[in-house]
Amino acid sequence: MSKRRRIMIIVVTVLLLVASILLAIFVGGKLYAQSLANKVDISLNYMDLNHIDPGGDTRTVNVTFSVRMKHDTPVSARMDAATVGIDYGGQRVCSVEILAQKFKDGPQEYDIIIQESIVEIADLAGFSQMAKALLSAREVSMTASADVTVHAASMTYSGIKVRRTFALQGMNKFSTPAPVITQITLADCTIASTTMVVNTTIDNISQFGMNSLGRLNLTIYYNKDFLGYAISTNPDQGLPRGSSTQQFTVTLPNSVSMTLQLLSMGVGIVAKHAQFYIKGENADATQIYILRDAIKALDMSVLYTGGLSTMGFGGGCGPSKIVGIGL
Repeated sequence: MSKRRRIMIIVVTVLLLVASILLAIFVGGKLYAQSLANKVDISLNYMDLNHIDPGGDTRTVNVTFSVRMKHDTPVSARMDAATVGIDYGGQRVCSVEILAQKFKDGPQEYDIIIQESIVEIADLAGFSQMAKALLSAREVSMTASADVTVHAASMTYSGIKVRRTFALQGMNKFSTPAPVITQITLADCTIASTTMVVNTTIDNISQFGMNSLGRLNLTIYYNKDFLGYAISTNPDQGLPRGSSTQQFTVTLPNSVSMTLQLLSMGVGIVAKHAQFYIKGENADATQIYILRDAIKALDMSVLYTGGLSTMGFGGGCGPSKIVGIGL
């Protein structure tokens, strides 16, 4: 064997050894990076729908997320911007872009608020079902997944898989605590109709808010009797998280059947136990097309116990008029 041939064999052997070491470092590093990613504790604090265009061809939603991160890594890292897919019922319903994030080393626990993100809807029917479940169920399970690129220890690892399933507390039809009517005002009484303004306190203790739903046009019942349509006076309010005062205007046509219903309602009000139901069953309950099916799940039991002490009277609706319609 010639000297030149021996040198070539040595060089090739060294190169192969170096390549093997680098490959082992990269593969081992990626596996280590994946194991660290698997150990990151991610939980969803809340999710708010901020704005949805009313048109039937809308496929984007403006959403704010709050995510709690908890991790303990030996090195700091940086993650590139990524697309996160959201699955509900085993189907991909939407996706959202998240910005690049930095992660400090050592034990860390903090919240990331992803403001005004644009969610792309992939499955309109699936998204509607997810929104319906969030409004009607006690708890809703959804899965978020992404392939991310991570930079750590002067190395770049792509294809790191992050997948988490979240159990989000739903609105549960606002059953606990139940909404409360704080005031009823007979705002206008004419020969043709009686207009009521109803102030209701709703406590949304869920992790989900539906803001800017447009003017809600809900159906209102007294006991099992249909009264009319409760139209919200604030089109920008929606159904936010936390406590909110919802004001509805209800116009009641004066008729024999309505007079009998008002008589029954008047007895309940005087007795400080007037039971109302507010539902989203009206086809025009919301102006947001892709949420119409979801709003149909709205079914609130609302009790009024204030009696006459928290009633108000507007034009032409003095106490004598109240007696005239059954109070």
